[in-house]
Formats: sequence, structure tokens, C-alpha cells
Amino acid sequence: MTAIKQAIRKLATNSGFSAIIDRAIVLSVDKNELTCTVQLVADDSELEGVKLKPVYNDADLAKMGLIMFPATGSFVIIGQVDEDNTDLCVLSFSEVESIALDTDTALKLLIGGDGKLSLNTVLTTFNDGKNGGIPLLKPLTKIISDLQQQVNDLSDAFAKHQHPGVSLGGGLTPITKTATPAKATLIKEKDIENKSILQ
Repeated sequence: MTAIKQAIRKLATNSGFSAIIDRAIVLSVDKNELTCTVQLVADDSELEGVKLKPVYNDADLAKMGLIMFPATGSFVIIGQVDEDNTDLCVLSFSEVESIALDTDTALKLLIGGDGKLSLNTVLTTFNDGKNGGIPLLKPLTKIISDLQQQVNDLSDAFAKHQHPGVSLGGGLTPITKTATPAKATLIKEKDIENKSILQ
């Protein structure tokens, strides 16, 4: 295996381009910097700042792209261009911890190894968004809770209400007035609609 590796390096160098490929173990991952720290399998050397996507310079790391984050402890294949340890990149993964779509401001999409999906976008649209925004749970819950309370108040008012009768030996008993529950506020779409997520 060593002979093959040396032959490939010699062939690449003679062609005017030298590239080294090594197998390594992931020690840590920096999701903000889009880099990882690895330990080479061959000699246990630790390398920091290994890029998670192929770029020409560090500034390109901030450009939008699809990122695969390797799992800590997993194996990766890293590429080293022109024998320059400052320009290392992960080429392949044995295990992916999560997948993300990033921009120059923040991660916009993150798919975890556990199947959880996280979105951080201004607008997310499903099925052309023809059905409007997805209802917001807390405002909708409050509206339903208030409505239920008004129905309960109305039920209690009627249960306690008694019609006055004619009293013996005297005049009529006064008519008692039952308190009327407050009217329910009419619900509008804007009260419960999340316009950032259309379905």
C-alpha cells in the first residue's frame, strides 16, 4: 500500500501537480467556522482548520453552499494540495452527523442524523403556499381557551338562572337580571397566521 501511495505522489508531482490524500479521525467540528480538527491515522498528527468544503481561500467558506458535518470519532479522507498543510479539505466521510445549507450570515437549513429538520429562513413555502400561513400554536390556543371560557360562563349563567314567581300574600317578586357573558371576539386569519411559513 505504501508503494502505491508513493507511486501516486510521484506521478502527480511529475505532472506538475502534487496532491496528498490521507485518512484521518475527526476529533471535533466547528460549525461556525465550517472546519474540523482531525488526527491522521498514519502518524497520529493532529491537524486543525481542515475545511469542510472545497474552496480557494478562507473567504469562500462564507459563500452559500451545502455542508456535510462529519460525526466526531468517524473517519474522513482529507486532501492536501501542493503539500500545503494550511489548505486541507475533507473529501469523504464515513459518517455524517448533519447536513446543512449555509449562507454568509447563518445556517439556513440543518438536517440532523436523528432526522430532525431545522430551518432559519425569512420565508418557507410548501406546495406553492396556496393555503396561507401555518397557524401559530400559542395565539390559536389562547383564542380557543378564551372561547371555551365564554361558553362555560354562558352555561353557568343559564344553570343558575331562576324565573321569578308570584309570592304569596304580596306583590310580585322582582325580576332578577342574569349577567350576560361577554361576546366572543371574531377570529381573523392575521391573528393566528404565520406568514413566514406558507403551505
